[in-house]
Amino acid sequence: YNGFKDISDPLDSTSENSNDVPVFWHIHRSGDSTIKDIFGKCYRMSMAHSSGHDDGTELVPLHLQGDRYVNVDLTTSRGIDRAKELGLARSGFA
Repeated sequence: YNGFKDISDPLDSTSENSNDVPVFWHIHRSGDSTIKDIFGKCYRMSMAHSSGHDDGTELVPLHLQGDRYVNVDLTTSRGIDRAKELGLARSGFA
């Protein structure tokens, strides 16, 4: 697949010119809730949120039930386009 990094290579997220963007592919019934809990609660990572927060003209960090989210919905084409327009990947929010 083009555009995907070999997972044995180190992640470069500190460089200003980095193209590395970690992605969690959410597959239901595969232990996904556990992984989301580990990312959100243990590693304190922010996640995109799909529950009606896909509005506004800027990225906004949200705190819901102890987890950190960003106001983008990556479950729809419109939401993915909006995240791209707002610069989610390079924003440092998620």
